[in-house]
Amino acid sequence: MITAADTGSVDENADGATITAVTTENATEVTVDNDHFEVADGNLKLKAGSSLDFESVDGGTVDVTITASGDGDSATHTVTVTVNDINEAPGAPMVVGSADDLNVDENDEGATVTSLEAPTDPDADDTVTLSVDDSRFEITDARILKLKDGMDLDHESEDSVTLVVTATDAAGLTSSTTLSVAVNDVNEPANVTGTVANVTAGAGEKIDVAIDLTALFTDQDDGD
Repeated sequence: MITAADTGSVDENADGATITAVTTENATEVTVDNDHFEVADGNLKLKAGSSLDFESVDGGTVDVTITASGDGDSATHTVTVTVNDINEAPGAPMVVGSADDLNVDENDEGATVTSLEAPTDPDADDTVTLSVDDSRFEITDARILKLKDGMDLDHESEDSVTLVVTATDAAGLTSSTTLSVAVNDVNEPANVTGTVANVTAGAGEKIDVAIDLTALFTDQDDGD
């Protein structure tokens, strides 16, 4: 004889969770018909390392049949296990194409970095939003990661930028991806930064003046 509840429940992703108490009489062997479960220490439970996924279980329930054998006789009992849906974190944001060659030109206001794939979430009908941790950047409704309008970068100040892109579900669970964006060096014109002092000569006076013109200019480009 087997004594156990007809129903039980377990949260999805609960590794090794206990379902319900099981009592057997005169049994020398107790088995179950589902490899995820076992009867141990007087309980029907998930095996260590085993868990269930609500989204993969048809109808949200699993029927587990327990068989107890002994003295040439056997008995069975079925427990209907309800798998509880638990909110799960969304998948980490992914770029369309390769994440290894992201780059923008310096001084390119509002430049596009990359397109992002549609965010995923194990929970059906959950809402996921994308965000970026650098206030100079934004993610548009079309999932384009870009510099905000009017924003640009300077190669001489930073030759790369590290961005953390985060997916957040309706309950606030998150997953993040770190992206490295190279800032391309673009040739820029030299600037006038110096002045030449006025030199006054008296009538009929000849003066030799040497002016270092290179001292009047600077260039933003390294080594130019």
